Amino acid sequence: MRRRSRAIAGLALLASTVIAVSCTDNNDDPIGRACDVIVRDCHVMQSMGDCIDLVGDLDPDCVLCIGGDNTCSYFADCQRASPACALPSELSTSTSGDS
Repeated sequence: MRRRSRAIAGLALLASTVIAVSCTDNNDDPIGRACDVIVRDCHVMQSMGDCIDLVGDLDPDCVLCIGGDNTCSYFADCQRASPACALPSELSTSTSGDS
C-alpha cells in the first residue's frame, strides 16, 4: 500500500511539473525555444511534449544552440560547434523536408 501511495504521489508531482513547464513562456525557457525551432519552425517532430522529453536530456549548451540558431540547419551547425552536442537522429532535419 505504501508503494502505491508513493507512486500516486510521484505521478501527481510529475503531472504538476508538466503543467508548470507547459505554462511557461518559451522566451524564458531554453528547452521551449529549442522545441519551437524543432517543431514549429522546422516541422521535424509532431509534438511539443515529445520534443521537450527528448531535448530535456541534451547538454544545456546544445539546447541553447538549437534555440539560438533559429534555423533548420541546427542539426549540423550545433553538432559542429560543440563536441558535447550529439543530437539524436529523431532531431535530424534531413528528413523534415524543410531544411
